[in-house]
Amino acid sequence: MVDSLSKRLNLRVNNYQIILDDNLNETELRQHNIKKVGFLSRLIIFRNQVVFSSINCELKYLDDNFENLVKSNLNFKSPPDVMCGTSAYLFFKKGVLSEFRFQIISSKLMANIYVGEFWKKIVELIGPCTSSYEIFRIWEIGNQRLILEYPSDKKPNGCIYLILNEQVKAAPAQTKMLTERQKNEVRQAMRRCDLILSKIKRRGMQKMKGLNVKPLSEIEREAIRAEDQISDAEVEDFLGG
Repeated sequence: MVDSLSKRLNLRVNNYQIILDDNLNETELRQHNIKKVGFLSRLIIFRNQVVFSSINCELKYLDDNFENLVKSNLNFKSPPDVMCGTSAYLFFKKGVLSEFRFQIISSKLMANIYVGEFWKKIVELIGPCTSSYEIFRIWEIGNQRLILEYPSDKKPNGCIYLILNEQVKAAPAQTKMLTERQKNEVRQAMRRCDLILSKIKRRGMQKMKGLNVKPLSEIEREAIRAEDQISDAEVEDFLGG
């Protein structure tokens, strides 16, 4: 019997193996620092799903080769363009894992590197993608779908999606059910997440020694004023502290 796509990819978040259609085990998830999402995150997911997440986690794939590892870099001494965060979301429907999302956040450079390396290894493993569209590369095997999303000028994040095909077909109908008010809540929640990440990055920049501070433009000053509305407690909660 041929292994499913998720078993062949051997994705592991904090060493927790990602296998679609696997049963929910909250105790095991917590042991790998994967926690049930809070109120803010629930605003940007479908309401009929149970979702767990891990922030600034590591993702291993295929084997234990150090080259097959994606992780965050919050080292304040690093150049700004290589500092990045990571996040993983596990969506459970009817008690089984129906969707997995992993993001490389706030660095277009690192998102391109990590997604590009992942793409090369997957082509070697299962062959060229089934289809592609602009920044997306898609493979479909059996009832499972793998999607790679490269960063763009508008969105510097890179993403890896692993989805049961049944979930892919259900998503459009669920999205249409959202009211305009709910869509606004989603946009506001995503904006707040962006502000939190910006504040984390700016905090790191301020701690770098020997940093030459350049005069700020009005747009940059306005961005900092918006970031300052984010409390330190909210930042720590976002980081899983």
